[in-house]
Amino acid sequence: MSFLDRFFPKKKAGPQKTAIQETMLAEIPNMISHNSIDEDEQIKTPKGAELSYLDARALKFWGGKRTDYKVPPYYEDSAFGRNVGPALNRLLRGGYLETSGLEGNISLKTVPELKEILSAHKLKVSGKKSELVCRLLNSLPEQGLRELFPTGVYIITEKGNRALESYSIIECNDNHRLGFSYYRLLQEREKASPQDSNEVILTRLLSKEIQDCYKNRNRARFQTAITKTGRFMSEIGEAERAFECYVLGFFIYAMDIRKCPDLNRSVESYYLASLIESCGRNGGYSLEQVIEKMKKVLKENQPFGLATPLNIKFAISMFKKSLAL
Repeated sequence: MSFLDRFFPKKKAGPQKTAIQETMLAEIPNMISHNSIDEDEQIKTPKGAELSYLDARALKFWGGKRTDYKVPPYYEDSAFGRNVGPALNRLLRGGYLETSGLEGNISLKTVPELKEILSAHKLKVSGKKSELVCRLLNSLPEQGLRELFPTGVYIITEKGNRALESYSIIECNDNHRLGFSYYRLLQEREKASPQDSNEVILTRLLSKEIQDCYKNRNRARFQTAITKTGRFMSEIGEAERAFECYVLGFFIYAMDIRKCPDLNRSVESYYLASLIESCGRNGGYSLEQVIEKMKKVLKENQPFGLATPLNIKFAISMFKKSLAL
């Protein structure tokens, strides 16, 4: 069974909206004004999490920051900004953050700055930066060093990193630029089995997104969702799945072009075709083999019931022309 079989129930396609109609419908929500809502304030602490969502964000924020960093006044405009300052002491007291030791403080200085300090104390100034730091540590009293190097950095402790695990799905979502709301991510993580990885949960969410597009006959959103899924599959090493997604996304794009030739956009066409070609090349396939695999994917999945021999032929022809740009 194809990976995408569960995305596309085999049923006859009904009347289709044009791509222009789809785009207009998709823009309607953007025409309606809404009151500004700070979503961060609405996110509840996941079951079993040591830190609230806002404190977890503050922990990530402070990790690596200098100890002399001042939170800008404009941060007060958001829930995160109002919390990040007060959270600092809580995170330090709780052992989620710690400050760098003297060696870390000294290492913040540049080599010229270290040499100037060594020279002022009539100490040797030659050597690599690590040697200069060691020389200061071994030559000057601790109190004197603390006065010379009062500024350090905040470091996330092992306990802090463990606490952040409750929110790792958010980081995974952001790293892969998937765009799911944080509330939904944490909700899905809480419902999932403990053994489910973040990738498994995100794949499930992408699957639901694609199914909704298919259920609502929304080809415009489908093409975006399936291409995003392909990128995610490629990034997590699922090359075959990525290939299938890219093929389906290109095919729906080609069908919209066929219905509305005025929509033809050569740059977008080349981009979508190159994703397929790149996947095939990375898999060691020739262009002829890539085309045969494209035909197979379309026949097996029948997206929106449109993969007729004539439509497949049109999409393949467009694929070849796009790569020739």
